[in-house]
Amino acid sequence: MKKTLFILFIAVLFSGVFGCSDNFNNPEETSSDLQVDYDAAEIEFTEYINNLKLPSYYVSITTEPASNKYDITGDGYEDLFRLLYYGSGMPRVSFSMYDPVNHNGYILDSYNFSYRVENCDENEFVIVKYNAAIGEKIVGTIILENDELIFIEN
Repeated sequence: MKKTLFILFIAVLFSGVFGCSDNFNNPEETSSDLQVDYDAAEIEFTEYINNLKLPSYYVSITTEPASNKYDITGDGYEDLFRLLYYGSGMPRVSFSMYDPVNHNGYILDSYNFSYRVENCDENEFVIVKYNAAIGEKIVGTIILENDELIFIEN
């Protein structure tokens, strides 16, 4: 009886050790099986922004919660984005993004420029980079490249 229980214990142990898999080590499983918790991602995004300790931070600017998502990373999952209004003397609006798959936040800040979202739908992501002091406006989009947000002019 003890021998049978011992063999059963060893079998369970081996099946637990060798029977487990994860998406990183098993190429047959794809990231399309991943379920993103956007409610949790919004909380993580807020924590990321608070940890930036932006000078004279006023507010995150979003329209509707459903409209502040777009697949900026190109991984097939919508990323979260917000416009951050902060600064004193020369306040500006920076663009911030949160990747809920990799749990990373990013910010695109240009001291002399601010950003606004012109259009965001399933077909296009149009951003305006502008300098209100001199009236300069540049239309483009934002991508993530080499772990950095980059404004690409159209």
